[in-house]
Amino acid sequence: MKRAVIFDLDGVLIDSEGIYFTWTKEFFEENGILVSREDIVSLAGSSEKYTEQKIYEWWEDAKHDGKSKEAVLGLYNAYCEAQPFSYAEIINPGAKEVLQYLKENGIKTAVASSSPMRAIRNALEETGLKQYFDTFVSGNMFPESKPDPEIYLYTMRQLGLSGESCIAVEDSEYGVRAGKRAGMTVIAKRDPKFDFDLSEADHQIDHLIESLEIIKRI
Repeated sequence: MKRAVIFDLDGVLIDSEGIYFTWTKEFFEENGILVSREDIVSLAGSSEKYTEQKIYEWWEDAKHDGKSKEAVLGLYNAYCEAQPFSYAEIINPGAKEVLQYLKENGIKTAVASSSPMRAIRNALEETGLKQYFDTFVSGNMFPESKPDPEIYLYTMRQLGLSGESCIAVEDSEYGVRAGKRAGMTVIAKRDPKFDFDLSEADHQIDHLIESLEIIKRI
């Protein structure tokens, strides 16, 4: 059995990717800007820095109104913050059961997410999942985001472990590739809302609870 399981947050522990997609799509539509589904989907699993740059580029390419990046992001963030939202309502089924099993069996756990640390903390606290984790790491801590493996390499160093003894649970192409580059066994959770290429993963599942049987046998 592996000695640690490292989870992505958005799309794995919480069903948030679809919400972020909808907010971004509607923000641009309400401002008279058409952004393709493919472009918005490409933000999944990316860093906050990358997302902010794309938001600004899409606005500037369409509007040419001279607004600063700070001003555009202010509008976008204000729109998102105005939407009714609770992390507790979007926890993925099976998350607590999987984490409870790992805790009871002495398997270390961590979150390695491209989201900013404030979002990671808020999500784990509101869902009641924070108690299960040994550590959590934000992609904002590193120059490059997934698929660069550094977030996983750093997290494993925090746990005192190497890739061959760890599992990554991911949901995006970027995340799967980062886990494989870090030398880990990767379980990928499919999402019918998106057509991510998860073929590099060692195992694919449709529901988080299915990861338990895989974790038990490898």
